[in-house]
Amino acid sequence: GTKYYYTATALYDSGSGTLESSPTTEVSATANYLWTTALLATGGYGNTLKVDGNGAAHVAFINLSKIQYATNASGQWVLEDVGTFEGDDTEAAPLALRIGASYRIVVYYDNGAQVLRQATYANSQWQSHSLMTSAHPYMSSLWKGVSLTIDSSDRLHATAYMNSDAIYYCLNDQEGGAFSRVSLEAVGLPVSSSLVLDSSNIAHALYKIGATAREAYIDKPLFDQTGSRDNIRIGGGLSLSDGGDPGRNFAIGIHPTDSRRHTAIYAGSAAGTSEVAFEYWISDTASVNSTRSRHATIATMVPSGSTSLQRTAISVEATGVVHIAFIDVVSRKVVYATNKASVLGGGSADLFVPVEIESATEILGGKGAGDLSIAVGANNQIHIMHCSGLGLRHLSATID
Repeated sequence: GTKYYYTATALYDSGSGTLESSPTTEVSATANYLWTTALLATGGYGNTLKVDGNGAAHVAFINLSKIQYATNASGQWVLEDVGTFEGDDTEAAPLALRIGASYRIVVYYDNGAQVLRQATYANSQWQSHSLMTSAHPYMSSLWKGVSLTIDSSDRLHATAYMNSDAIYYCLNDQEGGAFSRVSLEAVGLPVSSSLVLDSSNIAHALYKIGATAREAYIDKPLFDQTGSRDNIRIGGGLSLSDGGDPGRNFAIGIHPTDSRRHTAIYAGSAAGTSEVAFEYWISDTASVNSTRSRHATIATMVPSGSTSLQRTAISVEATGVVHIAFIDVVSRKVVYATNKASVLGGGSADLFVPVEIESATEILGGKGAGDLSIAVGANNQIHIMHCSGLGLRHLSATID
C-alpha cells in the first residue's frame, strides 16, 4: 500500500549521506480540490508544459509520428501540427517549449532520425529546420536521458548521454548558431537527466549515475569557454530508487531569485524491503556543494509488482511555494503535493500536503506511460499534463 505524510522533516548528514530521522505524521491524501480534466490526444506522450502571463496553458508533445502543439488561450484546446517524429518513447520528455510575445519555439530530439529539430511559429505558420543531424560530430551516437530547455535569449540548453561515454551539457549559441558542449561526468547506461535554468539563464542539472542523482552547475556561458571545464561545478549525490526504469524518477526545480535547488525524487528503499519513498529536498544555498538540511518524505509506497512508473515534475514559485506531481506506483494515479499552506503561513518549506487526484486516469502502460509536467498560472491555477498510456490529459485546479 501507500502511506502519505504531512511532514517528515529530517536532518541530512552530508558526511554519511544519510537521514537522521524518519517520516512522521501520517495523513490521508484526500482529493479536496476540484480538478477539471481534458483529453488532448489519444496518442500523446513526452510532453512539456508552459503557462503564459495571461494564465493560458501551452504544451508540446509527441503524438505517434507527429510533434503537436496545443493551447487553451482561446478558452478551449486547439491543436496544431508542428513537425514529424520517427522515434519512440525510450527518452524522457525530449522536447522544449518557449513562449515568446509573438512567437513559439519547439525543439525536440528525434531518436529515430537521430536529429535535433526546431520548429518556430511566427506570422501564423510553423516552420521547422534541423539544428543538428546525424552527420554532426555530437550525434556520433544516439542520445540517451535527454533533457532540453530554451532560455530567455532563445538559446537551447541540453543534457544527454552522448558519445557512448559520458553525460554532456550542450549549448546552442544563437549568435552564431553553433553548438558547444562539455563532458560533465563519465557514466554508463542507463542514464537520465533533468535540466533547469535560473533567472540568469545559468543551467542547473541533475543526472543519474546508477542509483545516485548527481548535481551539476554551469556558472558561465559555455560558448565563452568552449571545451573548458572551468565553468563546471559537480555537487554531491542523492540516493535513488532503481525503479526498473531507464530513469525518469527525479526532477529539479530552481527558485526564481535565490537559485536554491528543489528536488523531487523516488528514493532508494531500505535493504531487504520493497518500499519506495517519494522525497523532497531543498539546498540551503545556491552553491552546488550546499548542504540540504531540509527534507520531507511525502509518501512511502510498497507496490506488489513493478515500480517502473516512477515519474515526477516540480515547479517553484518566487514566494518559495513548491508544486509537485508524481505517480503513486501502487494506485497508479497522479498525486499532487504542495507546501503552500505552510510557506504562506510563515512555516517551514518542507511541510507538504499530498492530494491524490481522483479524476486522473489510472496509468495503464504503453508509450510514454506516466509522463508528467506541471506549471503554475495566474490566480493560483495549477496545470498538470499526464499520459495514461491511452492519451495525453490536462488536469487543472485552483489551489487557494
